[in-house]
Amino acid sequence: MRRMLILAGVLVVLVGAWFFEQQKQKSIIASEPVDTWSVDPDRVTSLHIRKPDGESVQLVRSLGTWKLQQPVEYPANEQVVTATLRTLETLELEDIVSTNPDNQGTFQVDSTGTQVVVKAGDEALLSVVVGKNSPDFSHTYVRRTDGDQVYRAVGVLSYNFNKRVDDWRDKTIVKVDQENVARITLEFPKEKSSAVLARTDSTWTV
Repeated sequence: MRRMLILAGVLVVLVGAWFFEQQKQKSIIASEPVDTWSVDPDRVTSLHIRKPDGESVQLVRSLGTWKLQQPVEYPANEQVVTATLRTLETLELEDIVSTNPDNQGTFQVDSTGTQVVVKAGDEALLSVVVGKNSPDFSHTYVRRTDGDQVYRAVGVLSYNFNKRVDDWRDKTIVKVDQENVARITLEFPKEKSSAVLARTDSTWTV
């Protein structure tokens, strides 16, 4: 019985702490749109991401092509990089939830957040810490690295930046210009047969 009471007491404390944190995250200091961060994707030449676990990813654009530079050198997935930059093209900050540095850990916009630096050459276009999602799962807490204001930004941003290194890599095996393909041969060794697809003008036949 005593053990059950202790467990019940611990549960009450945990629930109370969780409720307190939820209420703390919901507190608003300044409501209505307070700012908009805009980054022109066409100007961006590098993207630096440092995740909470210490892993760093650096992507660089050279001659119009994106590639991973850290932690490995490898061609980058252009679509993934472009989609990530699009999230920063117009980032609406709905309200300010805190200006107290002591509260940054609550929103994971301190060392427990993801640091993102977007550059055009040596110029930093944007340097922010992307924190956790808000309780409504439709906003993300963010903070400029040189400021104390914690904003509630529209959208789920953490997904775009907390990717594995492998997710940034271009996994294309081979690139083929479809317009130049006129004949395809399929071999089936097990069945000891083959099939040929040939194109005449715009019509394919077997």
